[in-house]
Amino acid sequence: MRLKTITILFILVLCSLGNILAGEPDGYYSSTKDLSGEALKAALNDIIKGHKKYTYTSSATKDTWDILKETDIDPNNGDNVILFYSGRSVNGAQEYNSAKGWSRDHVWPQSRGDFNTNRGIGTDLHNLKPVSIPVNSAKNDRWMDVANPGNSYVFTYTVNNVTISTGSKICQSQDVWEPRDEDKGDVARILFYMATRYEGENGELDLELVKNVPASGGAYMGNIYTLLEWNREDPPDDFERHRNDVIYSYQKNRNPFIDHPEFANLIWKRTIKFAYDDSGNRISRTLGTIIVSTSTTASAETSVSAKAAIASTSTTDSTKTQPRVMETAINEEVIVKIYPNPTKGKIQLDVVGITNWENSAYQIYDSNGIVIRQASSVSATQQIDLLDASNGIYILCLSIDGKQYQWKIIKQ
Repeated sequence: MRLKTITILFILVLCSLGNILAGEPDGYYSSTKDLSGEALKAALNDIIKGHKKYTYTSSATKDTWDILKETDIDPNNGDNVILFYSGRSVNGAQEYNSAKGWSRDHVWPQSRGDFNTNRGIGTDLHNLKPVSIPVNSAKNDRWMDVANPGNSYVFTYTVNNVTISTGSKICQSQDVWEPRDEDKGDVARILFYMATRYEGENGELDLELVKNVPASGGAYMGNIYTLLEWNREDPPDDFERHRNDVIYSYQKNRNPFIDHPEFANLIWKRTIKFAYDDSGNRISRTLGTIIVSTSTTASAETSVSAKAAIASTSTTDSTKTQPRVMETAINEEVIVKIYPNPTKGKIQLDVVGITNWENSAYQIYDSNGIVIRQASSVSATQQIDLLDASNGIYILCLSIDGKQYQWKIIKQ
């Protein structure tokens, strides 16, 4: 009896230790203190990039099938996994099983960036979820938003002559997939992770969250406004936190937005960017630029923030994923337009809606936080010459009415 009691106590101690050890490691996000906007996004990218990669499917080594059986395990049945978008519990060991089992969904669709299932972005476990095969086909590469009530329906499918209602909705005219309420926050935080993890460095894609997703082409996903609402309305639960812990044990990186949902609003807020194609046609809207200072002149704080925003980054062939023109609505009256970006030498800076230019200035910072270009006043239109600047990533800081905004500029 005593031995049994000691054994039970030992198990309880182990379980308690497991709970203590779970979650974000001490100091994991220490470099993000007091950051916001592009600087916070860059700091998070530095933390989570370079993760360990696994194969999509392998009979010889642990693959994504194997790990998903742990990340999405049914807490009430260890042999099962919980399917995303429906909440069904199914046997995990069967895997695909000649289309009779379950499948793996890329929450950020492969076609929205043209990546495949090779090791890396295509096998990133944070973006993979177990789903039923019919749901995977129906969801396809639809973007995430609230489905139009007058032109949508709840997706259902049949298993052994039993109709399964997923609770997730499809709107054909919008090309929208609206996940069931229980999964909305999970979806948002997965997409926030992808847009932060993949920033166009070292030959990787630059994924961007936008308001209006193009019908095809481009590494875009959204709706960013809706995702921010879902993140607020459906906060992380124990299931999602467990999943984050398991993935961290394998990939050695975490989803910051599960640990800190507030990061999303700190990054994607206040202003709106408009992306253009090479012909100058507007193709999307995306949240982006953030106020980084209340000073109208260059400051040490701004220099540190700008340096953090581009630390440890490198220029790649970004023309396929970066907009040629960036237009930012700072408020209802003021619009800033910067182009071309990336640039081979000169960038055009146009500002519309300003009547008093006395409190305006700009600085461009290099990766060391050093000002390489500046002007004590800004006009409605000016050209900034970067011909003699080295190829790389720079931060343009624009001061208007005592507030400062920043954009990432790429010189190729």
